[in-house]
Amino acid sequence: MNQNLTTILAHFGIKEFTSTPLALGFANENFRIDSNGKTTMIRICKQQPVASIEKEMELMEIIRQHGLKVAYPIPNNAGSDIFQSGEFPALMYDFIEGHDAPLNSESRKQIAQEVAKLNSIEVPDGFVKPNNLNFQNCIELEAKLDAAPHQFPEVFAHFRSEMKLLEKHVHLDLPRGFVHGDVFPNNTIFQGNELKAIVDFEEFAIETLLFDLAMMVVGFCINDEGRLDQNAVKELVLGYESIRQLSTSEKEALPYFIRWAALAMISWHLEFDLIYVLNARQENRVNELMRIAQSVELQP
Repeated sequence: MNQNLTTILAHFGIKEFTSTPLALGFANENFRIDSNGKTTMIRICKQQPVASIEKEMELMEIIRQHGLKVAYPIPNNAGSDIFQSGEFPALMYDFIEGHDAPLNSESRKQIAQEVAKLNSIEVPDGFVKPNNLNFQNCIELEAKLDAAPHQFPEVFAHFRSEMKLLEKHVHLDLPRGFVHGDVFPNNTIFQGNELKAIVDFEEFAIETLLFDLAMMVVGFCINDEGRLDQNAVKELVLGYESIRQLSTSEKEALPYFIRWAALAMISWHLEFDLIYVLNARQENRVNELMRIAQSVELQP
């Protein structure tokens, strides 16, 4: 990868540098770059097509106008945010020093408020960006499971059961708008208990806003036993509603959307690429998501 980084950084006129791999992700490779007293970050997009990244950059310009706490891209010498180097497109960002979100009341409040601000931004006319994590994709994935090279009977049974349970709930007529779609602790940067930035908007979409809140619950409201922490959920919702009030229908639908968020993430891991390539880390994550979903109580 060092040779590829050398080629990438040439787009910025950087010839001498040191690189440090950052937290391991499932879809990107990220590197800290130190050069001439300045620190930046390179994101190499291993899965996202250029057209999708271009749409993400449009969102970045909209968010910039609203002053959200986000890591913004740096244009290269040709004035472009995106540049192709080798097999994958890449982007550069200012490096924001910090760590993943601590799981406590203050961090939940801050991240919920910032996401609620994003969810409150009006979508410009004609702006379209479907959610990659959608129910139709789950239907198409379900049809592949019996012939999948690697079989996970318990996971597949859970997947099919949740699809049947949630189908009528994920299509409810609820408020829609910009969602991040992947707000987990490792997609935030904190300094102590202070939120500095939300990162990795590659899964953003025009979607039911409750999807974002539900995904935050999956990321920020789980106890040491891998089950839903109801007090943490209340803290998160309280922080969110200090910016954007939920409707009665949204509050009633939230438990179903928490399970939908977990199912959507399971579908992503199965499709990329657990049913094709065994990966213990992904398998463990799928099992965690199953336990989370099973701990969400639904009203009879």
